[in-house]
Amino acid sequence: MSEIRRTRIEDYLIAVEQICEASDSKRATTGPIARLLGVANGTASSMLKQLAEDGLLSHLPYEGVRLTSEGRQRARRVLRRQRLMALFLGRTLHVAWESMADEAWRLEPAMSGELLRRIDAFLDHPEFDLHGPPLPREEGPLPESDS
Repeated sequence: MSEIRRTRIEDYLIAVEQICEASDSKRATTGPIARLLGVANGTASSMLKQLAEDGLLSHLPYEGVRLTSEGRQRARRVLRRQRLMALFLGRTLHVAWESMADEAWRLEPAMSGELLRRIDAFLDHPEFDLHGPPLPREEGPLPESDS
């Protein structure tokens, strides 16, 4: 059976954030976003246009997109959910490091808010994931980090 690849709005927002963080220009263009998500350039372009119209991205023609504050907040909520799930999988089920993020990515959309709160409490409200990056707080900002 082939793997099902989801592409939700949040997947686009996270892709934009990742590409912008790695970019000197702090903007993400359609090609890299499409490659990261495994979709056609036209598909990515249409979705980016819609996200800009919805106020989640700011777009400069021929330069790319970046997240608005609302888009960044929405992306960080999903990152928090994914990272908490990965941490839970690693600490409790001893899921291998190599597959932890992929498993969390698959499970995150199905998690209810109640399950997320229980996992967070079970893990004693961690501020950092197993890889070291900070977990966005429930309100959206990242905790302070020395690294």
